[in-house]
Amino acid sequence: MDKLSGRVLVIDQDPGIYNVCSDVTVPMEKIMDLLVDMSSAEISLKEDPLLIHRDAPGVFPHPSYDKLQRSTAWGPTTSLSAMMSDVLSYWRSR
Repeated sequence: MDKLSGRVLVIDQDPGIYNVCSDVTVPMEKIMDLLVDMSSAEISLKEDPLLIHRDAPGVFPHPSYDKLQRSTAWGPTTSLSAMMSDVLSYWRSR
């Protein structure tokens, strides 16, 4: 199933929220590290202690695409690395 057909399949389903995700929670730090590693620019990151939520476990729900998979047989097929590369390519082209 290609990317478009998965989106089209959900149009014919009952109204509601359908999460398009994987079942893996990824810390923002890992996402930023991937983007920095892929970048050709010199980037220095620093954490803002006022924005860190490490001491608040359970604040964010565990991602689930179960409803989408039950309704359409869709499942994640793209790696986090590939997605971040696509995001970076998109912004480079703008």
